[in-house]
Amino acid sequence: MSRQSQAVILVRMAVILLAVVLSVLMFGPFQGREQELGLSDKEAHVLAFFVFTLLAVTAFPRVRKWDVGLACLIVAGLSEIIQMFTGRSASLYDWIADAAGVVMAIAPMTFASLRSQMRGEKRLRRRATDAVLNRPTPPTLAGVRLRRRAG
Repeated sequence: MSRQSQAVILVRMAVILLAVVLSVLMFGPFQGREQELGLSDKEAHVLAFFVFTLLAVTAFPRVRKWDVGLACLIVAGLSEIIQMFTGRSASLYDWIADAAGVVMAIAPMTFASLRSQMRGEKRLRRRATDAVLNRPTPPTLAGVRLRRRAG
C-alpha cells in the first residue's frame, strides 16, 4: 500500500471520528458548552463545518471540491432536522453558519485552482502524472503540426 493511500485512509478515519464527535455534541445534552471555550453558538458551527469540510475534501481527493461541499451542506441540514427530534432546537441560522464554514474551507482552494489553471500548471501536472504512470500523453496541437509537415 502506498503512502498516499495510507494518508487517505488516515484522513478518512479522522473524518469519521470528527463526524462522531460532532454528532455527540450536536445531538447530546451539551447545548451551550461552546461558551466554555469562548465561542458563540454560530462561531462553533462555522468552526466545526470548516474543519469537517477541510478533512472531507482531503479524504476524498478524486471527488470535486464543491461536490464534497454540497455533501457537507446536506449533512448540516440533516443535523438541524434531526435536532428537532432530540429535544434541541433546529435553526436556519445554524445551517447558514454551517454553510459559511463550508464556503470558507472551499473558496481558497477554488481560487488556488483557478490561479494554477491560469498559469497553465494544471496541464503540466497532468503530463507529469501521465509520465509517472507510463500513460501516453495526448498529442498537442504543435505535435500534430510537426507530424503533418514531416509527412
